[in-house]
Amino acid sequence: MLRRVRAQLRQAVDQMAKRPELCCGAILLTCALILPLTLTCSRVKSVVASPRAPLRFFPAEAPLADLFLGQLEEADRLLEEADVSLVFYYAPWCAHCLAARQHVQQVALRLAQQVQFVAVNCWWHQGRCRKQKSFFQYPVIHLFYRRVGPIEYRGPVRAEYLESFIQRVSAPLTYLPSVRALHTFLTQHQQAVVGYFQFNSSPQPAGYIIFLLSALHALRRDQQGEVRFAVVTNQAVAGGVSLREDESVYLHRRLNSSLVFPRTQRNFTVQAVCDWVFENRESVIHWIQPTGAKSYSLEAELQKGPALLTFLPHNPLAANQLLTQVTDVALQYHSCSGSQEDSVSVPRCCRSLLDPLAGPSVCELCVSHCWALELYLQRVSLSSCRSVQSSYGVFGRWSVCCRSVPRPPPDSITGLQCRSNKTLRFYLLDTQLHWTLAQRLGASTDQSLPFITIINLRDETHYVLNHTDTLGTHSKHTHTHTH
Repeated sequence: MLRRVRAQLRQAVDQMAKRPELCCGAILLTCALILPLTLTCSRVKSVVASPRAPLRFFPAEAPLADLFLGQLEEADRLLEEADVSLVFYYAPWCAHCLAARQHVQQVALRLAQQVQFVAVNCWWHQGRCRKQKSFFQYPVIHLFYRRVGPIEYRGPVRAEYLESFIQRVSAPLTYLPSVRALHTFLTQHQQAVVGYFQFNSSPQPAGYIIFLLSALHALRRDQQGEVRFAVVTNQAVAGGVSLREDESVYLHRRLNSSLVFPRTQRNFTVQAVCDWVFENRESVIHWIQPTGAKSYSLEAELQKGPALLTFLPHNPLAANQLLTQVTDVALQYHSCSGSQEDSVSVPRCCRSLLDPLAGPSVCELCVSHCWALELYLQRVSLSSCRSVQSSYGVFGRWSVCCRSVPRPPPDSITGLQCRSNKTLRFYLLDTQLHWTLAQRLGASTDQSLPFITIINLRDETHYVLNHTDTLGTHSKHTHTHTH
């Protein structure tokens, strides 16, 4: 093989020696071909096709401004023209944005007369929104109340939930003109805050502005609207919640004593009022919204202890009788004092004394138990009061009257939290959003029925309320678990 190659090389050298002009021509031709190719390849750059210009994300007939080129300056101009505005930041390729589009459009059709709806494409690289905003996920929904904001909406992007949140932003305060309206407000809402302000000196007192901003600020921490704010301007109505001074704030609580904002201990600022409300509020039942079938938010709640999960169809825009019943059960479970105290307390022993030195007066002394008298009074059959004349003296006489206070039945749920070693937490979930999770926990195929289950991760137990049972058996179900 090597001999053949050597022979060919010798033959080529001999030919070049015989014809030198042919050799020089071949060399020049080769250089002429290589040089242009080298220069051309050195100047070539990677060619990338420019992206197509974005199109409208919402239909042209939708009652909203679709800024599909990311014109953030136009969005700022529109915000100044309306009292309440909603800005929907989207990416055209995002599946969540595509699913939320129809819900936002439905709400815009219903509230277009009261709310300014703006949609901004924040993915277009040449738009101002992409250059100034740094969002980690889409869609992002911001609400503005008279340039106060943004108030980010983090709830389910469904028409009824979004509309309910917009209504709370549009009317953060409820005006209570009468005592009846005040009592109705306190009854309907589990957590209520009432502010009393006199509008005699100014059309909008400074304290009222702070209270209004506190209600808006609370919506950032309370997406479900569990805490409701109301305002009273009449002194007689304010007396219904024992408010006497102007610019007073009252926090209504059902299980413990209600509170009045301590003006002497805290500054009356937006942050101070909001922090005071969330530090002292009562929450016997919580809404949770886990994302998908697996969620760290649900796991974090279950790690706290035994949990009662109630799956029920829920529409935030309509009254829900089933939700009221579940809330009443939770209130009974946590009621350890207050109005329930007399029905739970032990029998008392009252002693009536007649003292001639003090005139015709009677003094009643009450102790927890009268053990010696109870043994003797068992022989006396009196319905309401057992009275025994025990002694006479030169200074008068004394008698004993023992009344037995009725005790709750053994299976009553009232005050069960204080009579049990296991504290049960109550949670609510919407079946329309979390039906897959409910089925994995043992729910039937009928999504219209409520599903109630108790989960205890520590004991590795799982209880399911039968679908044939009514909510009245809910109390027995809870009582059985805690014991």
